Amino acid sequence: MSERLRERTPSEIERCIYESWSPFWQFYAERMPLAWRLREADNLFCSYAIPHPLFNQVADVAPNLSQERVAQICARMDERGLPWLWLANPAHWNDTTPQWLPERGLVDAGIVKGMAFDTTLTAIETQTPAELEIREVRSMKETSEFWKGIMPAYEMPVEFAAPFQTVHEAHGFYPNIPMRVYYGVWQGRSVSGSMVYFDKECAIIQCVGTDPDARGRGFAPAVVAACIQAAKEEGYRYVVLQASDMGYPVYLKMGFTEYFDQTFYVKMPS
Repeated sequence: MSERLRERTPSEIERCIYESWSPFWQFYAERMPLAWRLREADNLFCSYAIPHPLFNQVADVAPNLSQERVAQICARMDERGLPWLWLANPAHWNDTTPQWLPERGLVDAGIVKGMAFDTTLTAIETQTPAELEIREVRSMKETSEFWKGIMPAYEMPVEFAAPFQTVHEAHGFYPNIPMRVYYGVWQGRSVSGSMVYFDKECAIIQCVGTDPDARGRGFAPAVVAACIQAAKEEGYRYVVLQASDMGYPVYLKMGFTEYFDQTFYVKMPS
């Protein structure tokens, strides 16, 4: 049986979700001219030279970190002079680890919920609203439209997307790269979008967003459903993601199952 279709235990699914953050972000970091990426054992450091915490990250943290190791990691990220985040992996941390982060200037910035969708057990019942047209990104013009649709959702300027666009300009689109990108058009403009990255074991959904002016119309579920369908076409059983407070009820209604909470911490440069 294909590794993509194999049934997994709850603990295996949790591991897939824990590990899902890194492959997507590392894919871009390895191909961006100005990006910085470093992997040390189980630690992954990424920085995209963009002044927002989401684009400067610590992930895949090794188990049982010492206070000295936490200080080393923080110093490494502080050298960039950019805001950054630390996505906590509760399966790896000991009880003391989170207490050391405020000492290094990090602030608890909220929780994301690790969730998974089993394509063999749950039907994709989400319907695309009649007023929304789902399009797949296959050109640089469509890439630009995708980012125009989702950046307002994150309260970011569209210029932050430029480094990601350079990757597609150099490497193209699916099937030349292991991801498919979708966006929704409403009233003649892009208003929502989502990506699905094809990793070894699971399909990973990232960058889900809807323009605040277009929320509450079912547009986000529609683009996520397109990603799930793409994962099924690629032969995946499990589709995983990390859900924000806003996205959580949407994914739950779609049939995703919650497995755990992950806290993320943010450090802003002085």
